[in-house]
Amino acid sequence: MKFNTLNKFFKYSGIYFYLFILIVILLIVNKITSDDELYNKILNSSSYVQSSSYNKNSLIYITDTIKVKGNITDEDNIYNLNDAVLLRKKVEMYSWVRKFINKHISYEKSWETQFSEKPSLLTDNYNNPWPRKKLGVFYYYPDSIYLSNIKIPTIKFKADKYINVQLKNSQLNKNDGLYYLYFGKSNLNTPQVGDIRIRYELYKANQKTTIFFTYSDGNINFQDEIVKSIYNKNLFLTFFRGDKKDVLNSFLDNELKWKSLLQLLLSYSLFIPVFKMLIVIFNMNLKKEISSTLLKNLIVFLIIIPSSILVTYLIVKIISIFTY
Repeated sequence: MKFNTLNKFFKYSGIYFYLFILIVILLIVNKITSDDELYNKILNSSSYVQSSSYNKNSLIYITDTIKVKGNITDEDNIYNLNDAVLLRKKVEMYSWVRKFINKHISYEKSWETQFSEKPSLLTDNYNNPWPRKKLGVFYYYPDSIYLSNIKIPTIKFKADKYINVQLKNSQLNKNDGLYYLYFGKSNLNTPQVGDIRIRYELYKANQKTTIFFTYSDGNINFQDEIVKSIYNKNLFLTFFRGDKKDVLNSFLDNELKWKSLLQLLLSYSLFIPVFKMLIVIFNMNLKKEISSTLLKNLIVFLIIIPSSILVTYLIVKIISIFTY
């Protein structure tokens, strides 16, 4: 072999082949489970007009300024919050958790909404204290919510986007840039096991909002089976900020981000094997050893790397035709 150093460097490139197979499988699964049908249902949904007739179980939406009556109180830190449709409260404890990495068990500390007293049954080194507050994610609503004079059943409703609430004693988390109430011995950014943090988020009233539902026999139904979810959210029990066009754009953005990530990983997994293959082919066609390091580098950067990029691009394009 002429390019011995390069061959040694890439001798473990077989792992990229397995990565390539995994990503192709993910692309196929993504296409099979694609939400294209869901997108088309949303695209073809009808705006709700009272006294109009609709096909049974047809998808309907309302877009209007959302109104509320009453305030929100969580009986803990929030009292009489007005002009809010929904308040979400996330209570976490800094805890020991058990992780499985490469078939090995390890223990790490992280913020958790579920309590596990003994992540390890073999040792007491990773025990968690009993939480001082009830852990979990909780939702609070005002007395009534209205959209186009239709009273919305608040039970189980969530929102697609929230505003982080900064309270008087909130601390800023440097990792995610969000504000939390902190209950512990140190501070939010250097927590100890057993510390508690609470994040409040709200969906404000008096903003343009869209909701979806089905309509049959004169009744509005928020829990129909024709549409399961929209980017991992329940379509029928979600307040979407903006109009139907905004919902569709958000849907496409999330789909595009996922597909772009897979395409990037696919290109990465292909480039190294293609590059190595071209090195081997080039070596096989050389009639004598190239002794000049400068000439080797020129060949690599001017011929082999551009060729590898071109071949990788063509392969990704062909795969995309069948999986996107």
